[in-house]
Amino acid sequence: MRINFFKEKNKIRLNKNLDFDSDIAISNANNESNNYLTANSDNEYDHYGFEKNKEYTQENNDDNKRNLEKYKKKIERRWQLYFTFKRDIKKSYYLKSLIRKGIPDKLRPDIWPYLLDSMVLCLKYPTIYEKCLNSELESKVLSQIDLDIIRTFPHNKNYRLNSPGLVQLKNVLRAFAVYKPKINYCQSMNFIAAITLIFLKEELAFWSIVQLIDSDYSHEKINISDYYNNEMRGLRRDIIVIEELIRVKLPDVHLRLKEFDVDLSWICSEWLLCLFCTTFPKILFPMF
Repeated sequence: MRINFFKEKNKIRLNKNLDFDSDIAISNANNESNNYLTANSDNEYDHYGFEKNKEYTQENNDDNKRNLEKYKKKIERRWQLYFTFKRDIKKSYYLKSLIRKGIPDKLRPDIWPYLLDSMVLCLKYPTIYEKCLNSELESKVLSQIDLDIIRTFPHNKNYRLNSPGLVQLKNVLRAFAVYKPKINYCQSMNFIAAITLIFLKEELAFWSIVQLIDSDYSHEKINISDYYNNEMRGLRRDIIVIEELIRVKLPDVHLRLKEFDVDLSWICSEWLLCLFCTTFPKILFPMF
């Protein structure tokens, strides 16, 4: 491997031949099947466990399905070509362009934690997650988590009442609150964790949330913890950035927003707090 962040990173090896039609994992470090992702959708639920409501059916008409499948195959071929010549996942401009076009479902359980370095932390600290689960948590925080998990993607069968998914979601959020007491738990983290759990094992999902919100280790450290504190200074800063981008790039839209005195924080807060995972139509989920 070219990337030597920790000696544990050197334990991760990619399989030589990537086959999107097989069940073989692309690396030796994450070779268990992911939690909920199923091979096929059915009449009631889609590939990710989301209920096929009327809106979904309209979006997912025959033309859209054909176009989406064509796009997915094109992206899979590009990723397959990438792994034909690479034995590691090295951060580069080309890899960034691939990610922006979409990561195939099969690759997400490895690509997400590898790029976040959560796979490294999971290997380096194998007992931390269990210790967090066994630690005490303030009752009001636990009560808020209990309230929020039952409102997390209620139309996804994996997070229905009494489902195993709710238990795992609670575990991940509880462990994060214990591990990061200065951040604790904030509403909207539940949606990020729920999406992560569709693709990742519970412990790896925990470390991925840590890395997404307040990175413990990374060459390019991610820190959006100030989205979730009492002042939400980071959130307010980034909304100002969005407003400025609209002013520069979309002046007509900016003028109309000003004309009607639209407060962008009412529009953008959910986008940023949930990292857009509640924003886009579900039909676009394969392209995230």
